[in-house]
Amino acid sequence: MIKTINTHCTFALEEVFDYYSYYQPNALASRMLVLNKKTMKLLRYFLPVLLAVFTFCACDDWFGGDDPSDKEPQFSDYFKMEITRCERVADVLIVDFKMKNVSGKDLQQVELRTAYNCAKDNLGNEYYNSQDVSLGGKWNYSGKKSIKKNETITGSFRIRDFDKTNSAQKLTLNFKCASSDLDFDGEVSIANIKIADKRVLTDGIDTNDFGLKYQLVGTDRKIVDGRNCSFITFTVTNNTGVNLSNVNFNLSYFYSDTEQFRCDISSDGSAFSYTTALRIQTGETKTLTICIYDVPDRIKQLRGTVTCSTDSYILCSEDVNFYDMTFE
Repeated sequence: MIKTINTHCTFALEEVFDYYSYYQPNALASRMLVLNKKTMKLLRYFLPVLLAVFTFCACDDWFGGDDPSDKEPQFSDYFKMEITRCERVADVLIVDFKMKNVSGKDLQQVELRTAYNCAKDNLGNEYYNSQDVSLGGKWNYSGKKSIKKNETITGSFRIRDFDKTNSAQKLTLNFKCASSDLDFDGEVSIANIKIADKRVLTDGIDTNDFGLKYQLVGTDRKIVDGRNCSFITFTVTNNTGVNLSNVNFNLSYFYSDTEQFRCDISSDGSAFSYTTALRIQTGETKTLTICIYDVPDRIKQLRGTVTCSTDSYILCSEDVNFYDMTFE
């Protein structure tokens, strides 16, 4: 086939040469078309080579012959990630995952990093610079962990200040992954993650962690040292599976629709302060009481936030929200 094409092309070139030589010799000279017989002879030798190269390239394209080594490496070439939970806690969104090393070799210090444009929900809200990651340690900008071949690790992402309308139902999560063993550093995007929301948003106490259960015991009004005080008594149960030490509860104000009121907290019902610290063993329940000062009798409902922190466990959030606390 190439030989036939060569013959036709050579013939055509000779025809052009003869035409200009006979009918327009001046034009031939002026346009520098110096295709003499020697040039034609050279073309006969080079044209098959050029055509062979063009044909090879065309066949390569037709049969999808892209060099695999030119393909940009993808996260999915080395890791398999499964989202195990995506659920709201207080004002944050927690995305738990499992990640398996499918690269075929042991990897040292695989790094997961937060992305600046870290998430987008189905309402069109985009979240910037509000992401944390944990691979079993504290929430941070990044986490590193060595992963053996075919080993699966677990971890979590956290999106802070997520969706104030409480209406988002799906999430696109963005993050970065790097491994020096693989010479890989790329951005990852996982779309259509379904969001669960089991929070208490009215008439109760909303937890700050999946492993802590809060229960309202009751509310009361008393006059203490000549002051109208409103009391909220509640319990917290440790279901984290970890013995919690140095658990701190702090607060400053509770609110009505129009006013704010200073308050303190106590773990024994008597010694009230703006903060209290205690130990909670796994499976144990502790009782705490909040005293809210100088609340007029006309105020029937209050709301507020207690901050909870500990250095012995990674909490989803620090905010324990109290909604619609009613006082008769």
